[in-house]
Amino acid sequence: MIIGLIIGAVIVGIARILFRHIHDRVPPSPTIARLHPPGPKGLPWLGNIFQIPYDSAWEVYREWGKQFESDIIRVRAPGMNIVILNSVAAITDLFEKKSAIYSDRPYSTLLHELVGFGWALAASGYGERLRDLRKVLHQEFNADAVKRYRVIETQFCYQLLNDIFHEPDRFSYHIRRMIMKAIYDIDLKAHDDPYVSIAEEAVEAMSTAASAGVFLVDILPFLKMLPEWFPGAGFQREAKRWKYAAAQMLNRPWENVKSRMAHGEVFECATTRLLERADEDTSKDPDCTHAIIAEGVGSMYGGAIDTGTSVLTSFILAMMLHPEAQQKAQAELDEVVGKNELPTYSDVEKLPYVGALVAECFRSLPVTPIAVPHRVMEDDIYKGYFIPKGSTVISNLYAILHDEKVYPNPEKFDPERYLKDGKWNPAVQDATSIVFGLGRRICPGRFMAKDVLWMSIALILSVFRISKAMDDDGNEITPEQSFLPGLIVLPAPFKASIKVRSDAHADLIKGIRPQE
Repeated sequence: MIIGLIIGAVIVGIARILFRHIHDRVPPSPTIARLHPPGPKGLPWLGNIFQIPYDSAWEVYREWGKQFESDIIRVRAPGMNIVILNSVAAITDLFEKKSAIYSDRPYSTLLHELVGFGWALAASGYGERLRDLRKVLHQEFNADAVKRYRVIETQFCYQLLNDIFHEPDRFSYHIRRMIMKAIYDIDLKAHDDPYVSIAEEAVEAMSTAASAGVFLVDILPFLKMLPEWFPGAGFQREAKRWKYAAAQMLNRPWENVKSRMAHGEVFECATTRLLERADEDTSKDPDCTHAIIAEGVGSMYGGAIDTGTSVLTSFILAMMLHPEAQQKAQAELDEVVGKNELPTYSDVEKLPYVGALVAECFRSLPVTPIAVPHRVMEDDIYKGYFIPKGSTVISNLYAILHDEKVYPNPEKFDPERYLKDGKWNPAVQDATSIVFGLGRRICPGRFMAKDVLWMSIALILSVFRISKAMDDDGNEITPEQSFLPGLIVLPAPFKASIKVRSDAHADLIKGIRPQE
């Protein structure tokens, strides 16, 4: 009986694929020539299903762009048309200038249905709910509003310094502690806190499941009906585990904050500010508003915990491998701020090299080398190429930020590419203006993220010396520049030596008072 149902589902699924394939071959109108963007030749019916890469897709797509001499390329899979954009001009033309039709997200059977991540801002389809989410977050985190957070942000960054000072080998964990404190004011345990393990598993799910064309169930949705014991249906087990983690990441810290507020506890974080603002507006249903806030801060937390960890971990790795850049930044900090003081937000404009170093960390390894996919909502023509409605459209941020025409010698870590005569050069494309998205899908938390990351990096450089770790024989350990797969890319675990620059710098750390 069960086998019969499975066979029936397979037959129906194949029939649907054939229908969609035939439908895709029919021109939308006699006036539109179906000239698709160039791309690798695929197989009949199956397209490029065996060529779509899982690991380092950004490098493969970049090479295809060079091979076909085009900044827009196309790959196919059954029922899927995927368009990859390899230039800043292309993503600006489509995601900003044509944002009215390029702001949707592709529906993922795995991500939305099996894992249940549809509530996340990055995964939400374009519509009223997305606009409500963005409005709530924009009110609290726009460029002017985030300045009120700078005092508390500095306190969180001080705590990060203190944590690294006492346990330098666990810097990734300390970064996650800082993010949880900022968004929910929850103090994590010094070791193995369940909030962290839940969030790591949920973000792994989001990062892995959101990669376009990677999972067969997204190409052949009928596979969702297969039981997990069926050969090839191992994704069902992963989906079950991820679904639990996604729900826990959304609900558990949210309920913690609501419970503490209900018991009269007074504390300040991003969540309490949003709730206080919502409670002042009596014109809206509080339950509905609170649900939107829960999803909004859950999205911020999910995005920050991996984005923040990725950027700061990549920064640590870059300082190990490029000590000359670290030394120049520290010389600037010593000259401008002084060896007996810590930088503040008032020093941002006075520290152009530090700002350039932060931008180069974003550029050299983008957190999302392949950005979250968009979905076009109408047939479109771009540069003479036909992009049919429903196509998945992807920004290859790695290719864009390694374009030799914009960034000469792009493989070199070189903060000075952003400077001219010791000052910021506006003629050079700032990586931070791209990596947070464009148009109606731009990250609403980008201003706070840039503030916190700048402060974290400036403070770490002020007091710590980052270098390669030593093995038991006293030899330097040079880490391999390898990265964990997924939409959000993290450097593979590595060892680093993080020590205070001097006794005076140790006294600076001991003298700061992190928020209680």
